[in-house]
Amino acid sequence: MDKSIKSMKRENELLDAVKSSNISSVQRILFKCRSGKTNIVSPKKINVNFQDDNGMGPIHEAAVGGNVEILKLLIDNGANVNLKDNKGLRPLHYAAWQGRSEPVFILLRRGASVNEQSINGDTPLHLASQYGHNDIVQLLLFHQADPTVVNRRLLTSLDLACENGRFDVVNSLVQNSICQRMILNSNEQNCSLHLAAKNGHTDIVRLLLLNGMDINRITINDGTALHVACRNGRYETAKLLLECGIDINLCNSYEQTADEVVIKQKTGNDIKRLIKEFSDAVLVRAIRSYTDNHVGALNFSEGDCITVLERNPSGQWRGFILQEDLTTRMGYFPSTHVQLNNTSEICDGFI
Repeated sequence: MDKSIKSMKRENELLDAVKSSNISSVQRILFKCRSGKTNIVSPKKINVNFQDDNGMGPIHEAAVGGNVEILKLLIDNGANVNLKDNKGLRPLHYAAWQGRSEPVFILLRRGASVNEQSINGDTPLHLASQYGHNDIVQLLLFHQADPTVVNRRLLTSLDLACENGRFDVVNSLVQNSICQRMILNSNEQNCSLHLAAKNGHTDIVRLLLLNGMDINRITINDGTALHVACRNGRYETAKLLLECGIDINLCNSYEQTADEVVIKQKTGNDIKRLIKEFSDAVLVRAIRSYTDNHVGALNFSEGDCITVLERNPSGQWRGFILQEDLTTRMGYFPSTHVQLNNTSEICDGFI
């Protein structure tokens, strides 16, 4: 048989052995063993960096499969830890995508480039963030992964985590000093807040706001996060944004407010009512404390700020207090205990 054909056959055998996580076959292909002895003595001449038609080599398959012993064996025998497939994906991309900590750690220790991008512009951190592998995200950040890198969609790792609802990953990223600066800086193209709002990830929207994200940030295509939440029918997200004080009168690039966006939707009557309710809301300040054990009452202390959503002629009003963790306490209270914000006028009945 022709030597090149023999070589190709053995390379394909190696690839298949790695795919099936058959370590004994991998060892047999890579080495000749002396009969009756366990020590490995002489490497065969085989291209350990052989790639199939998709550019997948044994080291890529080992990273996907997560077999640590095979991965070490390949690297020890000359496998390139930065070998690219046809999509520009390297072994570290695959290990990060699969969420396997030990293969990621081994690849990093053996010289894998942490910030290399695929053809789509994704780094290993992008993939770990997108698929919610928080342990991998922390490991990559520890090894100097750059969270500011954008892919071809112009999205960062934080953007992908927010878009896909990966709360734990977002929580890790926002504690990174580089990400903290990124949150505070304006981006007219994309915004993590908008991506979370689009898919109704209300807990992530709250987390971003708690970490300093500008609630009124406007992007070129979407307007505010409220525009996005309304357009996609995300009631709970819209409610949170309104409770946190988003400017309801801001316009998108089509000069539409969020209310006008909702009107054009075929569905979303609940959001329409929500927008109307907050459009009529007023802010008041408590001039004295109020305590009532009734389940529907809103208790407060002097000086508390209250957003009033419902004003009854009887003087029993309904409103809420926004707390430090951006959750709310809602209930009824007597209007005689409050005054209009920034005035000395005591509220009595309708304002």
